[in-house]
Amino acid sequence: REFVIFNERRIYPEFVVFYERVYGDTDPEEGGEYENGYLTRAMRDAIERGTEGDESKVLDVFKEWDEDGNGFISKEELTRAMTEVCQGLTEDNIDYLVSQADRNGDGQIDYQEFLCFLGF
Repeated sequence: REFVIFNERRIYPEFVVFYERVYGDTDPEEGGEYENGYLTRAMRDAIERGTEGDESKVLDVFKEWDEDGNGFISKEELTRAMTEVCQGLTEDNIDYLVSQADRNGDGQIDYQEFLCFLGF
């Protein structure tokens, strides 16, 4: 599975895309891309700033991805959201994301699970 390196930790590209989307301030010259397995400077800066006080941005993303507004992100909704912003994701990648985020095992991601998954 492909990943990028940040402070000796493996970070999956889906999370890089998520941070880019939430913070929306990547350097246009860098194009928001990760290069040679390492995060670009702009992405490192966004991750280092952390998420304190950014829960409202995360809520906006959650609501956008929860297309039917039922308070849960289904596997299908996550698939559509992630394929919009991240090329080359496989069904196995999506299954892995759901399995990691879905703490209660109901096959969906509620808002609290979404927050925990992102480290809030």
